Amino acid sequence: LPIATGGTATLRIEADRTATTSAGYGNVGSDKWRLLVVNEISQVAHGTKATRLTSSMLPFNAQAGSSAPQNAQHVGSANGPTAQRPENASSGAGQSRQNQPRRVWSDSRCDMLSLEYEAVLAEMREVTQQFCDGLIDFYEHRELDARCMAKERAIRQAMREELDAEEPTTRELIEDWGYTGDEIARVESDLFNQNLLKAGNERRSTKYFLYRRRLARRH
Repeated sequence: LPIATGGTATLRIEADRTATTSAGYGNVGSDKWRLLVVNEISQVAHGTKATRLTSSMLPFNAQAGSSAPQNAQHVGSANGPTAQRPENASSGAGQSRQNQPRRVWSDSRCDMLSLEYEAVLAEMREVTQQFCDGLIDFYEHRELDARCMAKERAIRQAMREELDAEEPTTRELIEDWGYTGDEIARVESDLFNQNLLKAGNERRSTKYFLYRRRLARRH
């Protein structure tokens, strides 16, 4: 499966933030900025910008994996970053470094962060609505909005750090959702069959479209 490489979308978010402020939309708490941010995060987290293995793409419920904990496993952060090799390190040290498990980003954690981000945005909208309805005054709104923005920045930073890791393989993605042993082989087989079916449907759809276009020209 093609996997998104980390960092690109988050850098675009910062660029959008600067452009939004300079264009006169106000500070980072403005509705325009929020819409830009949620669009970027949602596209990354839900696979609009890149196809990712999420629970909705699996042949069956990803949380049904036999080793899946209460919250889905986080494969990426458990390994930790790989230390850089000193210039004068021996070949033996380099060999040991190569044997260390690589750090990959976790699809399940990205999915969890996207849900948390949507919850923060919903909280922001609720706070704004309460202010518009006169239920809270200006100072209460400012304090609550500042708290929401702090949560938003923390989630965006967590997403940025997660996507800075290496991209996982298909097997690592499946393991990340809690599957083990024979379950992994079954999911891989089902995904392969789904890809074949999708490719066949696309070919038939294209062929049928050309056939209909030829018929339209005749009439």
